[in-house]
Amino acid sequence: MPLRLLTFSVVVPLLITLSCAAGPVTSDAPPHSTHSSDLPVEQLPELSEMRRGDLLEGVHPELVRRIQLMYALLEQEDIPIVFVSGHRPHSGFNKPNRLASWHNLGMAVDLNLADRGSLGEARRHYDGEDAEKWARIGEIAQGLGIIWGERYDDIFHFEWHPGFHSRIRDHEFETFQQLAGSSLEEHHKIWHLFDADRADSEQAQCFGGCYEVPDRGLRKLLEILEGQK
Repeated sequence: MPLRLLTFSVVVPLLITLSCAAGPVTSDAPPHSTHSSDLPVEQLPELSEMRRGDLLEGVHPELVRRIQLMYALLEQEDIPIVFVSGHRPHSGFNKPNRLASWHNLGMAVDLNLADRGSLGEARRHYDGEDAEKWARIGEIAQGLGIIWGERYDDIFHFEWHPGFHSRIRDHEFETFQQLAGSSLEEHHKIWHLFDADRADSEQAQCFGGCYEVPDRGLRKLLEILEGQK
């Protein structure tokens, strides 16, 4: 699914102006000058306010921030989701190291539709009555620079690791182990590899995920909500 400018069904005229008509907002209009009541989302939800948001503890804070906005927007569109996995300890794979998961580094989350009792039930309805909901979830995620696992036949999986392949290479895994320990027990020590200030403005394909949120409307909304904290 190609990245494109999103038009939210719940968006009020202000965000339509930000994302479609007005172009980039100039520096003399600070984000916090926009009243939250004019926005489709008034604030980023706390982890405790999200269904199984506790599972996002141990996940890279930049990915969490984007997931928080995705969650809030989906709530507004009556597409409630629940998290089913976040950071998972490394299970001890030795070779091939490519089997290591981005979950082990806090760079991935899994989620499901809240009204589906299991992953199996969700998958059974994926190509039927839930198709539009999942398409919308994936669209917002990709607009926020997050990789949706649907391309790997894993609709529940969402990851973000700019500059790295989705499949972790041996030499990358070795670097992660040097920083975080052989069992990746200190996984947060690799997070500086994904700091936003390492962004490459020429990274048109958002390789491995985007440092900068690629959708202009979503990017501006995230800036506004952050400025109101």
